[in-house]
Amino acid sequence: MRVCSVIIAGGIGERLWPLSRQNLPKQMLCLCEKEPLIEAAIKRIEPLSGRDKILIFTSHSLKPHLERALPYLPRENIIGEPCRRNTGPAVGLAAYWIEKNFGEGVMAILPSDHFIKEADKFRKVIERGLHAAWENDALVTVGITPDRPETGYGYIERGEEVKEGVWKVARFIEKPPLKKAKEFVASSSFLWNSGMLLGKTSTILRNIKLYLPTVFQGLEEVFQGKISLQEVYPTFPDISIDYGVLEKSKDVLMVEGNFFWDDVGNWSAMERILPKDKEGNAKQGLSLNLDSHDLIIWGQKDKLVATLGVKDLIIVDTPDALLVMEKSLAQEVKKILARLREKKEKFEKYL
Repeated sequence: MRVCSVIIAGGIGERLWPLSRQNLPKQMLCLCEKEPLIEAAIKRIEPLSGRDKILIFTSHSLKPHLERALPYLPRENIIGEPCRRNTGPAVGLAAYWIEKNFGEGVMAILPSDHFIKEADKFRKVIERGLHAAWENDALVTVGITPDRPETGYGYIERGEEVKEGVWKVARFIEKPPLKKAKEFVASSSFLWNSGMLLGKTSTILRNIKLYLPTVFQGLEEVFQGKISLQEVYPTFPDISIDYGVLEKSKDVLMVEGNFFWDDVGNWSAMERILPKDKEGNAKQGLSLNLDSHDLIIWGQKDKLVATLGVKDLIIVDTPDALLVMEKSLAQEVKKILARLREKKEKFEKYL
């Protein structure tokens, strides 16, 4: 069983502004570890696939940055998409690329910007899923055992167990309201959708042909030399592999991830990852907090952030920008970016 890993690294991570920027997106930041998130993702999966069978899919503009940041990967394994078209077309392109260059294999498709503890547990889960994908000719997703009612994640309902540790997927549920999320956490039948996908190249291409036919046809013409990727890629639908394929396919199984996982989607994630003081302040960098509690502070080693008599705030201090907001607004950072883009002539350097 040939294992290839595909790490999706095209996003910007806008809700982690002002630290995450167009040319320095969150997967290239040392947010939770001593190394960038994308390097941690590579190290986690490398024992299963080997370095030469790790592909990085990113945007055309970020490709040169990643080539410099990841000099130990083969240059041809860092693939810049002509334009952003979400994970549906990217997964199809990866499956075709692997079949052409390595032959039939089983793929582990992984986001580059997740924080995962317990790498050994992670690999055991992925390995179980890869075998299930190979043996059952199925698409396999990884569900994460929820520990809180989270309205920002999608959920997977567990179906019947087909073998030890492998279940059929009964259905996918998009981001639920709080009441439903509480019900899901209380039940053992619902897990968070991690966005990880495992499957044979042939299984993935068969499902894309069935559910995203224009993508399949376009890629087939590219690999037959009839059209260039640059010409056809902009014509593909902007759709995720979840919406485009997984939620429609009857070939989907699930394995359960019992390791610590966070998608680091916005600054609220730091509250779950960074150490806290006795007042509940999650802090990175140099800070002094008097009569202040339940803060999230991302600062710098050589610049003091001092607070007095405040609570429930997120404070992000970078060399050229300072963000202060209520914790409840962590999902709304994109509003700031939208306004900066409106006044681009004045604020372009902050994008």
